[in-house]
This record gives sequence, C-alpha cells and structure tokens, in this order.
Amino acid sequence: MKPISSYPKQEHQPGFVVWELDHQDGQRRLEFFCEACGYNHFFDERWMWNGDYVKPTFYPSLLVNGHTPSMKCHSFVTNGEIHYLADCFHGFKNQRIPLKP
Repeated sequence: MKPISSYPKQEHQPGFVVWELDHQDGQRRLEFFCEACGYNHFFDERWMWNGDYVKPTFYPSLLVNGHTPSMKCHSFVTNGEIHYLADCFHGFKNQRIPLKP
C-alpha cells in the first residue's frame, strides 16, 4: 500500500471498478459508484492504495457526509468490496457489497 500519487495513471479499462479523475485543485482522485448513496465517492492523495483498479484496497476508511447523520456513509474498500460500517444512514450498513465496473 502506497499513496495514490505513487502509482502511474492509467486510462479507464473495461472491468475497472475505480477510475481516475483530475480535480481542479490538481490532486489525483480515484472515484467509485456507491450503490447505497446513488452517487460517486472518491479517494484522493491522502489515502493509501494497493494500486489495483479491479480489486482496490484503500486505507483508512472513507467517511462521506460525516457532519450530516441523515446522509452519512462510512466504509472501507477492501479487495474490490465496499464494507459499509454500522454508523451509515442507509440500509447497506454492516454489509459487504462488491464494487461494479
């Protein structure tokens, strides 16, 4: 596991469950679609990554909308699965869901 910025960029390929996004602030981001929330979440250069676009693992956990309990999504992404944690607002909490291309 290394910082996202340590890996070379790759063009999106069939089967990838995360994809590259260059943000306006110049940071690299890797996005994935969250089925529970219905929109994309992203990891930026603060996270560690295994370099795999098909079965990604990121560390530490990802907290989205943490200041809004009615929209909170908290998860780990490990080996291509989203592990939704117990403090999520949605019905996917405490479940593991494979990421989809």
